[in-house]
Amino acid sequence: MPLYVYECVCGARFEELVRLGDGSATHKCTSCAGVAHKCVSAANHCFGESSAGDGNSGVTAVDGNLDMLIGRSAARRWQQIEKVEADKSAIRRQTGASFLRRAGDGSYQPVPEPERQIRDKVARQHNRARRGEDGWVAVGSE
Repeated sequence: MPLYVYECVCGARFEELVRLGDGSATHKCTSCAGVAHKCVSAANHCFGESSAGDGNSGVTAVDGNLDMLIGRSAARRWQQIEKVEADKSAIRRQTGASFLRRAGDGSYQPVPEPERQIRDKVARQHNRARRGEDGWVAVGSE
């Protein structure tokens, strides 16, 4: 017998085992004896083809198709990441620069030495402040 979930206007939610084919849209509320309406709930089974063996979940052949789509999408994303890393490595080899920044067009450029020195100075000041040096107290350490 299927288990149906009903909800009443009084706010009560309850489950009822109902004979197959007798799952009417309404049922008597267990709290107020009013009319409760059947709720849509998740299915605990799947109607579909048998397992094709190529999906990770092993539930149905439909899962195999979904797994393949997800795999292809992930493979494309990894290819993009690998391409970006290869581009960065090529720029580092050509310029000898260690630090790169992203330009407005999405490409990468070496960080000019004066800018890198300013960034390093700010980072050192920040780290000293976090450690409580120079009379500064780090936020949240009080």
